[in-house]
Amino acid sequence: MAKRILWGHALTAIGLVGALAACSNSLSHTNSAAAVDPSKVGMAMRAQNALESGNLTSALALGEAAVEYRPTDASFRTMLGNIYLASGRYASAERSYHDALTLAAPDPQVVLKYVLVQIGQGKNAEAVAMLGEAQSLLEPADLGLALALAGRSSDAVAVLEPAARARGADARVRQNLAFAYALGGDWDQARVVAAQDLTAAQVDARMTEWLAMAKPGQASAQVAAFIGVQPVSDPGQPLRLALAFGFGLIHGFGFA
Repeated sequence: MAKRILWGHALTAIGLVGALAACSNSLSHTNSAAAVDPSKVGMAMRAQNALESGNLTSALALGEAAVEYRPTDASFRTMLGNIYLASGRYASAERSYHDALTLAAPDPQVVLKYVLVQIGQGKNAEAVAMLGEAQSLLEPADLGLALALAGRSSDAVAVLEPAARARGADARVRQNLAFAYALGGDWDQARVVAAQDLTAAQVDARMTEWLAMAKPGQASAQVAAFIGVQPVSDPGQPLRLALAFGFGLIHGFGFA
């Protein structure tokens, strides 16, 4: 279906964070003791269903209405961020994920999506700072891949090499390590590591894909290729959805 992806075909062997449409928290969760109008909560469920079916126009209208109704519900904000991201609206997705992280304890997948949309907009320094704050929350496979995409290949290798050697390491860790090697220019080592899980033909295809992504200044294109959604012109999240306390401190993280 259109736009409902597992973070792009390039990640089928790497598996970054799972389905784009997945919300980090149940949409039935609320963040206050205020009375809940079931019909309004139903908007969020309908928005999620529309996202999963690829009907992004309906998903967006319903998702924004749900957030407007319950602006302090982190799960609604996360869902709206997923809708924006599936629509290619990276800046709006960044704001929604930021708001979700401000409202609730950090969810690793929300942190990772937040970092990815920052990288996709060229905000590598901000993304790396966030990864440093959140490194204990993220699996090495995801942390290493995000670092590689942010232009920190050596740091990515430092995270992924011990993870790849650990007992029970899976193909996702090894393929992300191979990718980090490739972005760092070590193509021989990238090929050796990738070959642990792929056929020779698959390795050749993967190297060709990565070579196209490894050009300097291609961070935005790399993220777009990995998540399978190209960025579009983004008017930004509507002002009516802004949190009352605005951009501030993400739970447990210093946010510049």
